[in-house]
Amino acid sequence: MKRIKSVLHDNLCPLGISFGIFVSSFLLGFFIIQNTSVMPNLMRGSKESFLVVTNQNVFLMIIGNNLYAIFLLISGVFLLGFTTFTNLLFNGYTFGAVISTALQNGASITNLLGSTLPHCVFEIPAIIIAGAAGFKVPVLLANFIRGKNKSFIGLDDIKQIGSLTIIALVLVIIAAIIESTITIPYALTL
Repeated sequence: MKRIKSVLHDNLCPLGISFGIFVSSFLLGFFIIQNTSVMPNLMRGSKESFLVVTNQNVFLMIIGNNLYAIFLLISGVFLLGFTTFTNLLFNGYTFGAVISTALQNGASITNLLGSTLPHCVFEIPAIIIAGAAGFKVPVLLANFIRGKNKSFIGLDDIKQIGSLTIIALVLVIIAAIIESTITIPYALTL
């Protein structure tokens, strides 16, 4: 636990960038969709059509999607944060748009929290932490160019990227387990 706190503390700048982009795009998605009719019927699907998906192995579907998103976020290490930036924008915007659409279509706050909060408590931090891993190299490069660091990247930096990646992967696996065993069954009762 002490190691996790240390890694997170040592990466406050990339964590802050990741958090800022996710929250900004969430708010953008929430308010743009709220003021338009782009997705008016998104949440009006029948439970029966959703049950077709849940009869398949929903955990594998969820974990596959989550791991793909984490991979895209972390790939910013090699692409100077480009994929990290675009994936954070997409995930934040989409989450905000879905929440806004659900509220527009009459979802109660209680039902909305019950069908998102249990797994989002783990999934959103996983996204932000993976984003921090993806932004680590661009932050190091900026610090090196400004003369704050004597070298571009060191062994400790590589270890921190690895640690951030492992933390994000553990969180996203926990989120997938909770989403497939708690959140979706709860949502189907609504």
